[in-house]
Amino acid sequence: MKRIGTLVLLLLVNSLIFSAIHVQSGPTIPGALIDHTEEALNTVMGPRLKENQELRGFLTEEADRYLLTVNLDGRELMIPIPLSWEAEPSYISDSLVYDGLALLDELPPLMIDVISKTSVLVENPDPSVRVGNRFWAIDARGNRIGLLGVRRVDESRLLLQQEGGKTLQVGMGLVQGPEIPVYLSMSIDAQRVFGFHAGACIPLRLYPFSLAVEGGTLGGREFSLGAGVKARVSFSQLFGTGWTPFRALSFSAAVSGGGAYSLGRGWGGYVQGTFLLEYALGRWIIFAGGGERMRAFGSSVHDGLFFVAGTAYTF
Repeated sequence: MKRIGTLVLLLLVNSLIFSAIHVQSGPTIPGALIDHTEEALNTVMGPRLKENQELRGFLTEEADRYLLTVNLDGRELMIPIPLSWEAEPSYISDSLVYDGLALLDELPPLMIDVISKTSVLVENPDPSVRVGNRFWAIDARGNRIGLLGVRRVDESRLLLQQEGGKTLQVGMGLVQGPEIPVYLSMSIDAQRVFGFHAGACIPLRLYPFSLAVEGGTLGGREFSLGAGVKARVSFSQLFGTGWTPFRALSFSAAVSGGGAYSLGRGWGGYVQGTFLLEYALGRWIIFAGGGERMRAFGSSVHDGLFFVAGTAYTF
């Protein structure tokens, strides 16, 4: 009896869950397409529905395509489906993942309105958004699709560039992303002296600049602490987002200086300039490049080129 009661309870629960999604169709719609549509709606939209919400889909046939109309609480989404949909079985699910946010009650405060080859435009932004802020672009499931940085703020719109991730779509939501990379790097100069440094970059309200602070050691006998200005430009802003590496690559240039202490020569100072190629992997960044460093201790001056590589995690 307990087993029978449990089975009945499970059937009732399942019926309540799936009763939230209904699909209707015209007389010419293939049964396989109806089943496929129900599966896609349940998989993508089902987990996002509230207990009392009801989602309805209606399939119709047009001259050169099928059309799925999805309605939820007065909101409507129309998805054109190619007649050869069986050749691309994930088409409906992918469309719902990208566009389904428009049906949900709890919409993100910012959404992508326009996408060009090199930029993303958001209209009517929150007035608290500033140049240098970063945002995750999310799909209907809440998955993070790409990372964007704000490079221009007007009263009625934001202009952003993609700094990593996959292809973006209009209608994706934007949520707060990481902004401050903290890095560790290793360098070697022409005299084969190794250096180890740690630092962070804090975005300034003037694109593409940030404040860089850094400390470290050269050969275990010299120690330095300084600050400078760094400029970072994404490849996507210059070459577009069509090629996957361009969405994650960027190059940067920095000039910094500060105090230094040598175990053999006492107190001094340094200045340096660096050029880096950076690649973003979510919150992580890997980078490599080179530069020139000049150090002065009293009347002793040393300068030379160096190679540097490292990684950063963005908070």
